[in-house]
Amino acid sequence: MDDDCPITYAEQQFFSESGTGKVPVVVVFTKCEALELKAIIALEDEGCDFDETAVKAPMYVEEKLKTTHKILEAMKYPPKGHVYLQELDNPEKNCQDLVECIAVVLNSSIL
Repeated sequence: MDDDCPITYAEQQFFSESGTGKVPVVVVFTKCEALELKAIIALEDEGCDFDETAVKAPMYVEEKLKTTHKILEAMKYPPKGHVYLQELDNPEKNCQDLVECIAVVLNSSIL
């Protein structure tokens, strides 16, 4: 998510033309915290003060993630789930959201 093009051409092709049949795909968005840094920089460039930036930056991130998710959902073979991961370089972080997402996607009908 730290790139201006969060969905690559190969991913677009995969979700719009290939798919995996009955095998569920979970999209994992990483480096989501980089979006907040981009938002802060853009808001500061627009002249926002610290307090205004602190309020608007999380909204920017949420909107960007929603937009990206909607693009994937509109494709012919959308992912069965998605998860946003942040700060995985922190040893105290875990991937509980990913585990829960996979548990939901791998229901008894899939297995």
